[in-house]
Amino acid sequence: MLTAYLRALGQIFDPRIVRMIGWSVMLSVVVFVLLWTGVAWLQAETQVSSWKAVEWLADALSGVATIVATFFLFPVVVSAMIGLLLEPVARAVEDKHYPQAGAPKGLPILAALTATMRFLGKALLLNAALLVFLLFPVAYPFAWLTANAYLLSREYFELAALRHLDAKAARALRKQNGIALFFGGIVAAGLFALPVINLIAPVIVTMAMVHSFHRWRS
Repeated sequence: MLTAYLRALGQIFDPRIVRMIGWSVMLSVVVFVLLWTGVAWLQAETQVSSWKAVEWLADALSGVATIVATFFLFPVVVSAMIGLLLEPVARAVEDKHYPQAGAPKGLPILAALTATMRFLGKALLLNAALLVFLLFPVAYPFAWLTANAYLLSREYFELAALRHLDAKAARALRKQNGIALFFGGIVAAGLFALPVINLIAPVIVTMAMVHSFHRWRS
């Protein structure tokens, strides 16, 4: 997986990739703003206590809570929209590195939508369950990293694989390389955790997963 990420970074200045990075930044900013607004509104509409002093303290802490919630939910929400970038990014990688692979069958809209909605549902439920780890602040980052490494690697790899394989074959290939893929997911989650870098992380992770797919398929 490390080789896949290095090869992805080696193509980062390809004009086609640069164009997709521009779209990724715009998409990420829109998602971040909408997510920030939604979390902030939810907190503003939630009354913690009828006591003014307690409510004032809760409001004072809501800004920090909004930042934290937005930060941890961002990878999940923006990854649910990766289908908008998948095809042009994957084609740029394959045209340069895997011309012998032939034209992909493409990812049907319904299949992409189904996979994305399934991922989003699981991701939101899992991240909601992770909130219990906030009672143990030291453990939360590790729990978040582990859960999202699995989710992100699974989502990005299967979307890349579904361009060439049917759903059953894509899942089988993912399971055969589950350990390596999980470590690739740790890198993905790390990229999403880095400010600024997380704006272009969808493109980098997509490129790495396309490389991994072709390597494991061969």
